[in-house]
Amino acid sequence: MNTAQPVDTHGIRPLTEEEQGWINETWDIASENGMTQDTDSLTQGYQAARGKWELAPADDRPRAEHSVVGLGVLLGQYIVNFTDFEWGVRGEGSSAQWVLINPEGDIIEPMQRMAEIWSGSLKKTVGQYVGEVLDGYGGER
Repeated sequence: MNTAQPVDTHGIRPLTEEEQGWINETWDIASENGMTQDTDSLTQGYQAARGKWELAPADDRPRAEHSVVGLGVLLGQYIVNFTDFEWGVRGEGSSAQWVLINPEGDIIEPMQRMAEIWSGSLKKTVGQYVGEVLDGYGGER
């Protein structure tokens, strides 16, 4: 008999097939460009995307949020690939937030961390942040 208490999912639901498909597509495109090979390539890919965004004329730039979300997906999927974290969605509608959760109930907000890297409030490279997460969570796949 299993007497273990279920993990509190904090109101997080699994991704739909469509949502997971978008993550897979984003990952595949980044992989074709060599961005997902290791944490250094994640950092280099981020720097290239950020540089391209900064060099674009201000009135021709996409909103920074678009880049942050796409790069956050790559950061999150890299963590998912090497730990026991899984994607999920917390909340509904426009306030929904994509997060990572592991069996212990730990939560990572990859788009928020990417926003902090983008804004400079988190003084780490993408690779440094991901490396720290991988070192800190031993629930490997």
